[in-house]
Amino acid sequence: MIIKSIKLVNFRNYELNEFNFEKGINFIYGDNAIGKTNLVEAIYYFSLTRSFRTNNDGLLINKNASSFYLKGFFIKQNRNYNIDIVLDKNVKKITINDKSIKKVSELSNVINILSFIPGDVDLLKDAPKRRRDFLNTTILKNEPRYLKLMSDYEYLNKERNSLLKSESLDFNLLNVITFKLANVSYEIYKIRNEFIKKIEESVRLTYKEIFLKDIDVNIEYLTFNSSSDYIRKFIKIYEDNLDNDLKVGYSTNGIQKDDFILKINGKEIGKFGSQGENRIACLILKLAIYSLSKEDNKPILILDDILSELDKNNEDLLLNYLSKVEQVFITSTKKYNLQNCHYCYLTK
Repeated sequence: MIIKSIKLVNFRNYELNEFNFEKGINFIYGDNAIGKTNLVEAIYYFSLTRSFRTNNDGLLINKNASSFYLKGFFIKQNRNYNIDIVLDKNVKKITINDKSIKKVSELSNVINILSFIPGDVDLLKDAPKRRRDFLNTTILKNEPRYLKLMSDYEYLNKERNSLLKSESLDFNLLNVITFKLANVSYEIYKIRNEFIKKIEESVRLTYKEIFLKDIDVNIEYLTFNSSSDYIRKFIKIYEDNLDNDLKVGYSTNGIQKDDFILKINGKEIGKFGSQGENRIACLILKLAIYSLSKEDNKPILILDDILSELDKNNEDLLLNYLSKVEQVFITSTKKYNLQNCHYCYLTK
């Protein structure tokens, strides 16, 4: 998959701009605060119609406007896709080849984009929610039924929480919902557990491919229930914690608290790794996802300011790896002389 062109109207600092891109490395460079990250943010927006920097779409609109418009031309498996996105007065309209779509999942089934931004260096150090969001977003792009499972789980969990807060608790209904919740939870657990096993091996192989070294990788899935008799154990845990759940008014256990830790050569990187080690580990984690993606759904890569803190040797090794990627966008404040590279210099 590649993006051939993009048109931005009143998106961030862009009032009306068009850009053309090529396969391989697209190198976007220019001074600080010139709009490099804004440009790749716009490209990323086509994947999930959300930014990698903010949850507030209103902040994406140019200060002199009340709406923004993005148009992208993509090629995937020799098929052309014209994508139009309009945000006007908090109403989002999306069309694919002039056909309106109602669900973002219809768009994410077509467009797959993977980003690494400076803030991602804290992925392994931040609160568990950050890693859960990472898991959910990544799995969503590779497992079609995952979105429905997550939606079903959130609905059932809310129903259970409402019952726990009610003045007269219907225990029969509570048991029915808990049983349904257990079954949906088990399906999500299996998908997450399998994904973590796959990403663990992919991290090891990707690290070796880029840096030409063998490392010992362990990704530990932290979940409240990993029993082989999952449904029975789930119900027992919920029964044992019912008094506490009633006291606080919500389910105190569940996959909504899942987490994972990454260890390299026995060291937990998020807790004990240096900033540089966390940067490399998180980058490899993202690139390992690229490697795992199916050939007909390889994502476009966005690497924002990735080279600024790498030494020359690691720069060369990474750029050599990226030269094999179908399409990648790299932003930087300085120009690197690369072969077979499409340069985009931004000025005021």
